[in-house]
Amino acid sequence: MGSITREEIPNNVISVDKLEAALFTTAIPTLNITALKLGGVAVTSTAAELNLLDGISAVAGLYDKTLTTAQINTNNSVTNLVVPPVTGKQFFPVFGAWVCAGSPSVSTVMQLVESTTAGVIISHVVADCGSGVWAGPSGGTVVTTLLNTALTVSEGVKFTVTANGSLATTTAVRCIVAGYYI
Repeated sequence: MGSITREEIPNNVISVDKLEAALFTTAIPTLNITALKLGGVAVTSTAAELNLLDGISAVAGLYDKTLTTAQINTNNSVTNLVVPPVTGKQFFPVFGAWVCAGSPSVSTVMQLVESTTAGVIISHVVADCGSGVWAGPSGGTVVTTLLNTALTVSEGVKFTVTANGSLATTTAVRCIVAGYYI
């Protein structure tokens, strides 16, 4: 691979429009940058802080999953999983909400909980969860015990209901969880 000198870069900006396949099959060169900007904003993180993201940045962010009634009723931390667990990491949920397709039919609590220890992240009573109505961190009878709190190490997030048969007239539940691993 050749090199690029500062004089060859107009306005000191490099634009990458297309990555060549050869970049993925050869050794990646070292890139030494003294002042990095992304979108015009200076990156001020230390190398140690950036190394914390190694291996986890691809799994942090927004999780959007639609679960069928059968998946929720199985309640086995696999079929009703919304956010996958990462061994040795703690998930930090900053937002959680869901919407039902069809109204729940039995008095129950609907909730996002830790995948194995069942610590409640956010929960609502069924009256808050009508068909097509989003249940989130505000409004109705909401409990946000572990929202904005690091979960137990190696835990994911699952969706559950506390009463059998409560989803008899509900076909699916769409869950959205935002957060990151630490």
